[in-house]
Amino acid sequence: ELLASGGDRYQWSPADSLSCINCSNPIANPSATTTYYVTVTADATGCSKADSTTVIVQELTVTPFFADTLVDAGTTVTLGADVTGGNGQYSYFWYPGTYLDNASTPSPVSSPLADIIYTLLVTSGPCIDSTQITVRVDKKDDLVVMPNAFTPNGDGKNDSFGPVTQLGIATIK
Repeated sequence: ELLASGGDRYQWSPADSLSCINCSNPIANPSATTTYYVTVTADATGCSKADSTTVIVQELTVTPFFADTLVDAGTTVTLGADVTGGNGQYSYFWYPGTYLDNASTPSPVSSPLADIIYTLLVTSGPCIDSTQITVRVDKKDDLVVMPNAFTPNGDGKNDSFGPVTQLGIATIK
């Protein structure tokens, strides 16, 4: 709310984002920082006085380091976002908190077991913004499998019974 006093007539400008331009106390709702000017006139003397005031709009912008990522099953990924604007003091809230080491830190570590979409909510004074990060999990086939049959006929294929490894695992202990 803007306020001018000491007169009978008031003229505010710019009119955009003001609730009234001929009253002493218009409500300002600018989308960006705006300087408002008022002229106050006293009818009895015919005198006028001009003044101005600036309404500062604090913008807050949250941009994720990445929007989507793919991680191998059993690995971790560090989440995060660039945050600008506001009053410089930020509060972070990641949700859901599933698989996170700390849901109220700027850069939590996720150890996902399944695909998940995280939402980051950042507040700074009266400002608030949010973003989302999708973490997809690449679930590799089992690294070790146990066959259910073998053919010990000496042809070099399935001649022994035991675990079979994939992805370059040389030894199973």
